[in-house]
Amino acid sequence: MAPSSLDIAAQRGDPRSTRPSVGQKARARKPWTTDRAGRARTLTMLQSAAGNAAVTRLLTKGAATGYGALGGKRELVEAPPATPTVAEATGERQGPETGRALIDEQREAVTVDARESEERIGASTAEGEDRIGEHFGGVREGLGTLLDRSEAEVRGFIDGRRNEATAASAQATASAQSLVDGTVAAAQGQGEAARQTIGAAVDGASTSLEGTVQGLTGQITGVVNRISLPDLPGVGRLRSLAAGLVNGAASTVSGGLAQVRSMLNSALQTGTRMVGALISQLGKAATSALAKSGAAIQRGVQAVANGLGRVATLVLGAVRRVVGTTILPAVNRLENRLVRNLGTARRQAVTAVRANRDESLRTLAATSTSAAATAPGAAALRGVTEGSREGNRGLLATFRERTGGILGSVFQALTAGAAQITAHVGGLLGQAQNAVAGTVGRIVAGFGQITAAVSEFAGSLLRSLTSAVGDVVGFVQGLIQDPARALTDYAGSALTAITGLPARLARNVLSGDFTVPSLGDLVGHFRPASGGPITKPRPPGGPITLPGLRLILLVLATFGAIIVYAFPQLMAVVTALVALGLTPLGALIVVGLAAILVLVALLLLLYLLWKLATSKPKPPDPEPVITHETAFTAPDGSPKSRGEVGVGEKVLFTGSASGAWTATAGTPASGTGDKFTWTAPDRAATATITLTVGAKSKSVDLKVVEPASITAHRNRTIPIGPGTAGAGMKLTFHYSPKHVSFGNVEAKEVSGPATNITGYFRKHFSDADLWHDSGDTFYPIKENNEDSAEDTASLTSPITPWEAGTFDWIIPNHFKTKTESGDGKKFTDVTQAFQMLDATGRVRIDKAGASVERSPSDP
Repeated sequence: MAPSSLDIAAQRGDPRSTRPSVGQKARARKPWTTDRAGRARTLTMLQSAAGNAAVTRLLTKGAATGYGALGGKRELVEAPPATPTVAEATGERQGPETGRALIDEQREAVTVDARESEERIGASTAEGEDRIGEHFGGVREGLGTLLDRSEAEVRGFIDGRRNEATAASAQATASAQSLVDGTVAAAQGQGEAARQTIGAAVDGASTSLEGTVQGLTGQITGVVNRISLPDLPGVGRLRSLAAGLVNGAASTVSGGLAQVRSMLNSALQTGTRMVGALISQLGKAATSALAKSGAAIQRGVQAVANGLGRVATLVLGAVRRVVGTTILPAVNRLENRLVRNLGTARRQAVTAVRANRDESLRTLAATSTSAAATAPGAAALRGVTEGSREGNRGLLATFRERTGGILGSVFQALTAGAAQITAHVGGLLGQAQNAVAGTVGRIVAGFGQITAAVSEFAGSLLRSLTSAVGDVVGFVQGLIQDPARALTDYAGSALTAITGLPARLARNVLSGDFTVPSLGDLVGHFRPASGGPITKPRPPGGPITLPGLRLILLVLATFGAIIVYAFPQLMAVVTALVALGLTPLGALIVVGLAAILVLVALLLLLYLLWKLATSKPKPPDPEPVITHETAFTAPDGSPKSRGEVGVGEKVLFTGSASGAWTATAGTPASGTGDKFTWTAPDRAATATITLTVGAKSKSVDLKVVEPASITAHRNRTIPIGPGTAGAGMKLTFHYSPKHVSFGNVEAKEVSGPATNITGYFRKHFSDADLWHDSGDTFYPIKENNEDSAEDTASLTSPITPWEAGTFDWIIPNHFKTKTESGDGKKFTDVTQAFQMLDATGRVRIDKAGASVERSPSDP
């Protein structure tokens, strides 16, 4: 009997999910059907030739009730009559030896044709496998080309944006440098103009003042020549004195001119220095602005370079992950499944050919030699052979047609899927490029903003410089005008005083007074700066004095005398102080002051001793106390303050006082306060959590435990339906140990091959048919250590005849914490054992302590 479909499962997950069932093995196999016209013709001819009732019953049963190799019922079709041989035409009966030879000849022809048909099916299968390998190899090569092209495109785009940012930064830097250079040049021009303005003002003021003063000086010296005094005794001497006085006044005015000239030169130098300082400060500010703008631009360029590098890494990494972890595995699985299905189809076709051969051989074997020796019997036997050949040709044609059509549709869908993948990847790259281009554009625009800010800053510097230079020029002009005006006023007043000198001398002479006023009394003294010197006023009430100082010294001397009287040994100290130059009173003052200081020190020492004697010692820091409580309750009822926790389990620690927390494993590694929330590490360990308060510390050790084993609870059985061999059950996994909680853990089954394949399963199924495809998906574990997903363990097979047989799945189980990435860690193997117990088709499945057993007659 040919094999039919075998449905086996070890499924976990939500049955409402649209995701394919984990571990589900279900293949829809279409029956191979053949036209058995030759069988009908053979039946008719052999019946008429032999007339043997037993043979007739046998052949009728073999031809009319037989089934095709894969379950298709054969149809009895009237075949066109074959061309009779000479023996057939004459109806001549031949000997038994001739009949036996003819039967053997037809059996050999049937066997050879079956073998050749199997070879053709094998060759067609190999051709299909080559087509699958070639097409899927092309898909993989296309994916590799897509990766290479995507990487080249991304790298080229990133390089272009980097070059764009570099060029924009160079342009912005050059613009900022140009602005700074222009600002400095403009500042230097303003400074030069200010220096020329100040120099011209000084020169003009000096020239004007010199002319004015020289004219006044000439007028002053001319006064002496205009003095007319009577020729009296002493008048000559008086004239001589007056001349000296006038010449002294002229010299004083000339000296004032020299002072003013010195002040003008000083003003010129001051103004020049101030302008130079302003220009220097502007240059420094402009240079600083240029440096800051350059640094900002370089930071922008660096940010662009770093960001583009990260973007390239992220985008290419995402594309590689999608292709490497999703698309390529899916393509490989599809290729393997196609190859397995093609192999299954080949085995079905070969089985059908062999069934066709065996049935023909049984028909030939049931023919007697005497019947075969007749012409009609010989023709019937050849009809059996020809029918077998036609059936094999039909099987081969059907095999090629169906496999070719399926492969063609798969290849077409695969090509369309590859095009969609290429378009999707291109769309993702386009979105990434648009995002990067927008970011680079904003950064480049930021360079322009930096340049604009430098321009605005340079303009403000120039405006500030213009205002400051104007102030300097005004200040210098004020410095020039004030001394010149003061000198002019002084010279005018001196001229007025000298002009009135003759009348004054005349009055003195007439009154008998021959004295001449001094130059200072006559014209005063020239002071270029008005307001006079700045003096510090005396505070009201006279000088500051130390009140009662004599009384204090007298008290100290008296106290010193008392001390020397009380301690005569101190007289040597007084003698030594007197020898050093102090008076006896001074020596007593020193002794009294020293005694007071010693007394104060003694009092302070006594106070400290009293405080020390009466103060209570500070109590030592108390030992901190730590309590802890897990977030989850252990399934076996262990308290939340237990000393063992599951991997990833959360624990809240509470201290008796606020302090510093540390943990040797798990996260976080440290903390502060009176509470500390801690998560156990991803793997087994012993973690020490310590609370430090002041100089005291307290530690708690927690043992971190991994999942160790799985037990299954059968929730319900799965109805199969009468007449089909199989069994099934829905399970819930329980993870041990149960004195901790694995509520922050996920677990999965890992796919793998079947083992211990015997009997029924070895005869009818390949290793690929019995492969365990778990889906390799992690599912969360509940707080009570139950799996959140329901597991399905089932098998159905309509293939008969039934017989004893076994196969096992040794299923590796992995765990990881919810925050952990990767494939986790293997912690146990679970055996899912399938048995067909006997020829009645009774099936038993065992998994992790749960089992189900069913006969085909059961529902």
